[in-house]
Amino acid sequence: MSRWAVLLVSLLVFAAGCASRRADTAPPPEIASGSGGATAAAALDGPVDAPDWVPGQWWTWEVTGRDYGTFRVTTVVAQASEDGYVIGATETSPGLIANVFHIPPLGQVDRANLAWQAHAMPVRLLDFPLFDGKTWSGELEGIKLEMEATEFALDGERAFRIDSRLAEFDDQGPRLVYSPTRGLLEVHIHYGGEAPFASAVVVASGGGQSTPVHVLSPRDKFLGGIDGPSPDAELSPVFRVDGEKTYLVFACYLGAQVGRYAATFTPPNQEEPIRCEISNTGSEWASHVRIEHRASINGDWRILFEPVGEGFVEAEVLGILDTPCIPGEQRPSADACSPV
Repeated sequence: MSRWAVLLVSLLVFAAGCASRRADTAPPPEIASGSGGATAAAALDGPVDAPDWVPGQWWTWEVTGRDYGTFRVTTVVAQASEDGYVIGATETSPGLIANVFHIPPLGQVDRANLAWQAHAMPVRLLDFPLFDGKTWSGELEGIKLEMEATEFALDGERAFRIDSRLAEFDDQGPRLVYSPTRGLLEVHIHYGGEAPFASAVVVASGGGQSTPVHVLSPRDKFLGGIDGPSPDAELSPVFRVDGEKTYLVFACYLGAQVGRYAATFTPPNQEEPIRCEISNTGSEWASHVRIEHRASINGDWRILFEPVGEGFVEAEVLGILDTPCIPGEQRPSADACSPV
């Protein structure tokens, strides 16, 4: 049975703010190839310090979410300071979807280690300076990681493959490729299991972006779900939206072996609801991810979970403020382009 999570890792990840996202089947995508081990030239160059990004630097990423599909998003350094960076997206829709998969980095990024946030918790995968064989402790939304860097030559330049294990369970954690000259080139998010929950790979990069970008600031509005029919399950939870948010992003993680699992989100004004559903009459496990976004509506939203048979439905709702920002523009407030 191809299920995103075994119980132990599911409980850990769900408690940390994410749904059941472990996979036990399918190989991981290939990480950037090159000659393994540190080269003689690289050894002479010494440890690699944290980068010094400037406003207008950009990366176009191809992002693949398991059971969702592939899309592209371009991220841009909107602001740089002594503490870190604010990263925006050139287009709203792919930026909103990327927030669900937590890659590539968006919003506030620390200068010292390029850590970003997911569910208001650190995604800390790097530790500068980098050198071949270095090990350190990382973090993925409250999950402790054991990290290790291996230097290799990529297109004639130095690069690092970084692998990790979930410290408590000795299972696969995030993997990435980092280039001292180009930055992060690949990020593969694993919550255990061989197949990643999501992967992001740079397909183009450059500098000089000067048109406005969208700085997207997410806040959790709802995280929950139903794992199999349960008499104790809350089938109709309510979450409240208030305050200044531009969009609501709805994500459904659905799986079923024999049965039908659905979630319906009904807005306060009783306009057309959002519905996610999966039905399966076969013996093989089927799973699906659906993501939608709408203009934010304040008030009480109601969710209806409908579990029938063997399966699960998990729902995530994000409230996101969209702040337009011109890269490098000086604002009266130092954090005018920053997530709030």
